[in-house]
Amino acid sequence: MKLWFYAGAAAAERYLVNEFGIKKLNRTCCVWDSTQNFYRDANEQASEISMATEETLLDKRDQWPKIDFFYVTIHRFMDDP
Repeated sequence: MKLWFYAGAAAAERYLVNEFGIKKLNRTCCVWDSTQNFYRDANEQASEISMATEETLLDKRDQWPKIDFFYVTIHRFMDDP
């Protein structure tokens, strides 16, 4: 299951990078994250997209299978921010 999850996390990151232009996850302090990524769709609707892990001491991408949770958050703005 962990191997699938790692592949899922890497695939999710790749999809978000390719489709929405978010930055790849970077290690900062005690999490892997990519935050404050803004996206506008074809209708000019604004969204903020982020992906992050839980707190972890793991600091290498090949250790991702040991991380229990990755979070993807999408905030869709009804009005321009």
